[in-house]
Amino acid sequence: MNLFEKIGIIKSKQEQEIEELAYKKAAKELSERACNEGLKAKAYSHSNGDEKKADAIYIKLRAKQLKKEIRNRRRQEHKNSPAYQEKLKYRNKQDKKAIILVLSVLSVIVFFAIVSV
Repeated sequence: MNLFEKIGIIKSKQEQEIEELAYKKAAKELSERACNEGLKAKAYSHSNGDEKKADAIYIKLRAKQLKKEIRNRRRQEHKNSPAYQEKLKYRNKQDKKAIILVLSVLSVIVFFAIVSV
């Protein structure tokens, strides 16, 4: 992720894909009348009674929810992937080695401190 993606000026290809998928699903829910009723009511209240505007607001609000769900699902799938699990094992092994090194150095320092007294 580059700087422009981090601050939201440019969206990554993956983020664009997630957004398009979310809007497509939200529009499909609306056309099939399979809407989230609470969200539909919220959209209607923000539209001042304009049905077309309410539909547009619903799609925007629902797409926002769906983007979060998609990101969370993909993040979870990534965490469950064998490659990620292997990476975690490697990191844990490296962390253990670093801890052993630090403890060894501290032991030597303490030893020389005691011996020199």
